[in-house]
Amino acid sequence: MVLTNNMRHFDDPVARARAPAKVIFHRTTLISLLMIDALLVAVHAVLGALFVAGASDAFPDILRIDRDWSLGEIANYLKWIALIGMCIAIFTRQNAVIFLAVAIMCAVALFDDSLQLHERFSAPFSGLIDPAGRLPGGTGELTFLAMEEMLVAVPFLYGWIHAPRSVHRQIIPLLGLFFAAFVCAGVVDFLHVKAAPQSVLSGMLGMLEDGGEMVFLSLMVSYTAGLLDKAAPKAFVADPA
Repeated sequence: MVLTNNMRHFDDPVARARAPAKVIFHRTTLISLLMIDALLVAVHAVLGALFVAGASDAFPDILRIDRDWSLGEIANYLKWIALIGMCIAIFTRQNAVIFLAVAIMCAVALFDDSLQLHERFSAPFSGLIDPAGRLPGGTGELTFLAMEEMLVAVPFLYGWIHAPRSVHRQIIPLLGLFFAAFVCAGVVDFLHVKAAPQSVLSGMLGMLEDGGEMVFLSLMVSYTAGLLDKAAPKAFVADPA
């Protein structure tokens, strides 16, 4: 029972847990980020097409979404930072440990993305798990990414077990978007490595890999912003004497 503004409101946790899940995006954040993503992808596509066709000699790395520390990648780094901050804020408001675990997961992703960890260490890591070199190219990167996520498995499972169903329903859409971003960064990248360099297929897979990651990160930020907007601190205010 929550007492607010001298009125009693009965809170039924069972009914609340059974209520339909609501996927709430922060509309202003969603529109703004998707517009930025669309602009960066469009610039990359146009300049790339002109460069391949020989109509232009310049294709600056800063404007390529497939280059580290380009405008598109910097935008992704900022999105990861925003996700970390918002998840920590939701944790402090709801005391739901699973959001702290998600913040750690985003921090791992930020370090990997900004420092190119899976690209740098995939070759030696592949040598450890497959000395004979029988596994297809790109397997090392996928395995390294999966190993990184295992680092947060324990706090995540702890948070999931101790979280109420209402928090489960909040976190599932966020995890779905995170998985989609992982598919773009890992699985599509695996297919991209297999494509012939400078081919149309390679270019399309590259845009799907990096552009898809940008879009799903924007959806994650917008959804988490919506959760934060609704995550009012729990307070119990008694009637005045």
